[in-house]
Amino acid sequence: MTVKVGLATVLVSALIFALYNMSIQPSVTTDFRLLDTNGEVVTHQSFSNSLKMVFFGYSQCPGECPKSLQYIKRLFADKPNMVSQFRVLFVTLDPAVDKSEVLRKYLDGFHTSIVGLSGSESEIEKTARSFRYLFKSNAGKIKHEAHIFLISQDGHFIDVWDLSNLSFSEFSEKVSRAL
Repeated sequence: MTVKVGLATVLVSALIFALYNMSIQPSVTTDFRLLDTNGEVVTHQSFSNSLKMVFFGYSQCPGECPKSLQYIKRLFADKPNMVSQFRVLFVTLDPAVDKSEVLRKYLDGFHTSIVGLSGSESEIEKTARSFRYLFKSNAGKIKHEAHIFLISQDGHFIDVWDLSNLSFSEFSEKVSRAL
């Protein structure tokens, strides 16, 4: 009896370990309709000739957003050819504060090619849900993940990278492999 229980425990543990370590891609749909900082409507089809890196954040973020944007800035400084191969789309999670001018000025501090996107709170929430992206806003504080979604030229989900767990060199390597 002890051998059977022990074997069952080992098998269940192995199954949990395998499932935990599998690269399970979420069911992400990349349809969105938001406004850029010029007031123009933008969808994933607006950039059909480029791979897209999409991430969510806000200009007053004290940690993950500046780190992610610094990674983009450094990547484009180290590998200038990547600027033409990727469109970086930054979806604000705080449309009440991140008005067009604020968002543009904030993003330009990192790289002028980064496209700032906004919309109503419901449009932002709908977009985040389509990416299976989690965030929580409470009393002006936003808790969110440091994920960058890689989207193909035709708008299909390719991968998601958690920048809170990646060094810059790991991020740069993943971006290079995506090409």
